[in-house]
Amino acid sequence: LWIDLDFVNCHPTLYLQLCEKKLPSVPCPHLRRYVESRDAMLDEMVAAGVPSRAEAKERVLKAMNGGRVVDVDTSWWEDMSREFRLLAREAAKHPDHSAFLKNTKSKGSDSEGCDRNIHARTVNAVLCFIENQ
Repeated sequence: LWIDLDFVNCHPTLYLQLCEKKLPSVPCPHLRRYVESRDAMLDEMVAAGVPSRAEAKERVLKAMNGGRVVDVDTSWWEDMSREFRLLAREAAKHPDHSAFLKNTKSKGSDSEGCDRNIHARTVNAVLCFIENQ
C-alpha cells in the first residue's frame, strides 16, 4: 500500500529550508517571498499576462528546476530566475550534496553531450530525497 500526500508548495518550501540551513550566506529573497506570498506572486504573474494560475505555478517550478522561462513580464521575474540559478549552483556544490551531484553527473549528458541543468537537477534530487524521508 502506497500513500501519497500532496503538500502545497512543497519543493519551494523545502528549498527555502535547505538554503536557510546549508547556505545561510546566500540571500534568497525571491524564494522566501514566493514561499510566504505565493498567491500574491501567482496573481501578479496572471495580471502580467500568464494565461492562468496553474500556468504561473508551472513556470515558477520550471525556473526553479533550471528551465528558461522568458515570457513573464513582472518587475521581479528576471531577478528571481537569476536567484534560482545561483541557489542551484551553490546548493549542488554543497559538500553534503556531493553524492547527489556525482549521481546526477553519472546519469549522463543530453544528446549533444552537454551537462545542462546539472545543478538544478542535483537540487531536485536532493529535494525529492528530503520530501520522501
